[in-house]
Amino acid sequence: MQPDNLPWLVQNGIGVTLTVYTIERDGAAVRAMLERTLEAAGLTGMLDIDVATAPDAALVNSLEMKRTILVLEFNRAVAEQAAMMLLAADCYFGNGSIRNIATYCRKPGVVAAAIHVRVKRAEFQSLMHQYREKFGSSPISNAKLVDMGLRSQITAFSESNVDNDRNASAETAISLREVAPDLTAVIQHMPSPFMFWPQQSDIYFFQTGAYGKNWDAFDHIWPTQLIMQRRWKILASSDLFFLVELTDEAEQGHLYPTEEGMRYNERFKHAELPHMILNESIVCTLRREPFLS
Repeated sequence: MQPDNLPWLVQNGIGVTLTVYTIERDGAAVRAMLERTLEAAGLTGMLDIDVATAPDAALVNSLEMKRTILVLEFNRAVAEQAAMMLLAADCYFGNGSIRNIATYCRKPGVVAAAIHVRVKRAEFQSLMHQYREKFGSSPISNAKLVDMGLRSQITAFSESNVDNDRNASAETAISLREVAPDLTAVIQHMPSPFMFWPQQSDIYFFQTGAYGKNWDAFDHIWPTQLIMQRRWKILASSDLFFLVELTDEAEQGHLYPTEEGMRYNERFKHAELPHMILNESIVCTLRREPFLS
């Protein structure tokens, strides 16, 4: 709960409803945890909390549950004429990132994507412990979070460094190049949408569209529709927006084969849709500062 994220929104008169979906047996514990967190941040009573329960994940298809929840929240946002964000429980946002994306996304209809780094859970938590030991509860800037993220990046990211002749970039859809000690250039063919003003066309896409019932459509297919509607925006600098996503390294979905002769590669083998080809032309930047400095 960094000061220039959710607290900034509330303190600047922006109405916020925090809807948390969890399984039924955890509902009461999650609400209690949220209330403690808001109290510690001095935000008690300043934003609405809605703890919504879903069936146990073991009883349903988890991807279908995500899609169903997304459609439900899209309908709510359209009815309220409001923007919405997805805030995953295993993500950590740099201070100011939510302020920046919310300030940019004031125009109805906009969908803003950004780059982020998946990190090894245990390694990142170790770095966070070091930071807290030295700085206590001080906010973590985007630049320091980038440093922590690159120090603990998962194998798929480290093997997407195209300064190396052997890399996995053609399979990961990410190409990383260190252009200076504190600056990394990134081509990302499928950056994730993080804040959006849903429209009826989006509800139709995910509810009844030909591809919309596949959760992967969220960042694999939906952006093509958004580009055709001239709604797709990318916050291409980590100074604007950055987060890390804690990941268990054992997840096989994030292991990819490497190939020789791929130095400076910026092509994704499976770039079949317009947004993937368009995003190949956009160079994003990750700026880092030593996290213990």
